[in-house]
Amino acid sequence: MGGNFARATPDTRVTEAAISNTRLTVQISTKLNRSHAITGGGP
Repeated sequence: MGGNFARATPDTRVTEAAISNTRLTVQISTKLNRSHAITGGGP
């Protein structure tokens, strides 16, 4: 999947919360977007 993953999903709030609860997030991009601000770091 490409693009702005957090904003492209139907329920942005739920997706951002789920991403925030992951232990690791990895992104490879050519330009910045909102998904870069939602990082993992949960327990």
